[in-house]
Amino acid sequence: HGAQGAYSLAPSPPASVGLPPWSQSSHEARPMQFLREAQQLASRAVARESSQVWSHDPVVGFSSVCFVPPAVCFGVVALCIWREAPSETAGPSTRSTRVQLLLCTLLWLLFIAVTFTSLCADCLYVRAGFRSSYGFVDVCVAGTTFAIAILSFALRGPPAETALLVGATAAAFAFSGTSTSFEQWRVRHWIWHVSAGVIASYAALRHRPRAAKNAVSYLRGVGGAHCTATLIFIAVYLFMPDEHKRALWDRGARYANWRPARW
Repeated sequence: HGAQGAYSLAPSPPASVGLPPWSQSSHEARPMQFLREAQQLASRAVARESSQVWSHDPVVGFSSVCFVPPAVCFGVVALCIWREAPSETAGPSTRSTRVQLLLCTLLWLLFIAVTFTSLCADCLYVRAGFRSSYGFVDVCVAGTTFAIAILSFALRGPPAETALLVGATAAAFAFSGTSTSFEQWRVRHWIWHVSAGVIASYAALRHRPRAAKNAVSYLRGVGGAHCTATLIFIAVYLFMPDEHKRALWDRGARYANWRPARW
């Protein structure tokens, strides 16, 4: 299918609204309970305000790289536990360490995934007044990621600090969700991505298991590998000819399935 076939999946806003520039011309702990309530409140805020004004913006798209640092932080904790935890011992501390190894490994993968789902949902396939299937996937993946991140921290840190992190995360998301203009949304959503990345990175390294006490020593190697991969991805995209960008966008648009935003 060509570009017209891809665009026919969307309802009929103006062809230029929310499209990339190159395509326009072609067409139960208390903390966990608090987290769920905060997410519901933030989601209602998004449905009421920002979904009517969001649109394509390269700054918002670039800010998706803010989810790479927490991926690095959870990755170094998991790597440190895997390499340095004594496997021959048994007991509650070892079981809890194994749980953290599983959660941190999962969070490393999830934050990498959020980087891409956020890029697609908030930049490449965003349209004012509409939600795409990428937006739905992003909400599910990001919501699951932050719920697991809070669970991981709640198992290590005090309840008050857990609640503080949950509240800060929900406040940053709601701040973006209550945007009433595109200019507001592009700044506030960038702030949301930065805040989420900082909070998640803090949660990864704060109160980490004893087996991960030397995790910071792994930051240079793991962080360097992630930064190199990120820079290569950005460079390939920036130097890609516009016709190739358009072809890739058209292919992804086949699955966008834009629908009027009601949530």
